[in-house]
Amino acid sequence: MGRFITLILVASFVAACSGSAAATATEATVSSSAPTLSPTPSASVTPPATPAPTQAPTPTPVAASVVQIVFGYVRSASNHNDWFAVGVRKDGGISEWGTAAPPAPAGLGHVVSVAVSGWYVMALREDGTLAVWTTYGSIPIAIPAALAGVKAIAPLPSLGSDNKPGFLAVKSDGSTVAFGNDYAGDTKVPKGITGVVAVAAAAGEPLVAPSSIVLALRSDGTVAGWGNWSVFGGTMTTIARWVKQFRGATAVASSIDGDAFAVADGSGKVVWQLGQAGGSVPIKDVTQLALGMCYGLALTKDGTVKGWTGGCSGDLTPTQQAATPPAGLSDVVFIFTGLNTTSGAIKSDGSLVVWGGDSVVHLTGADLSARP
Repeated sequence: MGRFITLILVASFVAACSGSAAATATEATVSSSAPTLSPTPSASVTPPATPAPTQAPTPTPVAASVVQIVFGYVRSASNHNDWFAVGVRKDGGISEWGTAAPPAPAGLGHVVSVAVSGWYVMALREDGTLAVWTTYGSIPIAIPAALAGVKAIAPLPSLGSDNKPGFLAVKSDGSTVAFGNDYAGDTKVPKGITGVVAVAAAAGEPLVAPSSIVLALRSDGTVAGWGNWSVFGGTMTTIARWVKQFRGATAVASSIDGDAFAVADGSGKVVWQLGQAGGSVPIKDVTQLALGMCYGLALTKDGTVKGWTGGCSGDLTPTQQAATPPAGLSDVVFIFTGLNTTSGAIKSDGSLVVWGGDSVVHLTGADLSARP
């Protein structure tokens, strides 16, 4: 099972999803040649009990109030991973953590969202235009010339030592455009998928076979999907049949360097899949999801965070800690995961709370830099 990093949805777009009314019975639209995948097992996973944290984290002020944070990594030829984080500030500027972070272009501003794929960072400006940058490698990535009016972005899986990048863009008319690396059919968006408000892409185990899937959340709460999930195996069923179960869905999330995804359904549960393992956990009123190593986090309408674990064996102590928000955590507007078992939350006052794994220093140390 591959390790994976969070793909985090932009809070403003997820909030729009959460306000959608429950949908009527609508078939998910996929291509007629949709591949097969295994259905989600019926096992249910109960959120972990909330133990008293070993040391209560202190909210750490972030320059100019960061409203979004995403993690990325640079995989070198020796397969060494250098982790970094990119944040969007309230003033539209970029903050970066970690020496491997590709420096943002001078003068870049009016940014509302960022996404990381391989060595590349893509920013969405408030006018619906995109910017892409990197300081590593020479793999070309071109933004389609006619692409405009973008309202949400997400990365496509970037696997292998070449770190080939790819991205998804949701336009204001509800259509989806995919470009860059096509790992396993990611960029082949089926015709007829409209009304999209958010997207997320997950990859299967790269050492087994190229497999990935894209989930598209529509404004009516239904979900569409496409890609190639052959690596997941199990009982044969189509992507269309799997996504058909969702009504009134409010959020989707998935991993980049791993094989996990989750959907928050309007019935008050989060359905998740991690390789061959999967199940559901009862969490209501979800506005955003974030996935970590064998665990997930859900942000609810009242600004609180809930977590769950599943899909792994062995010593689960670090995973349990990462899935257990600090006691009293509230007024949260954005959640994220990264660096194995690290979890974080951004509060409404712009402060940052980090708990769980081994990356706190990456977000609070002296390597913090801010670029307007």
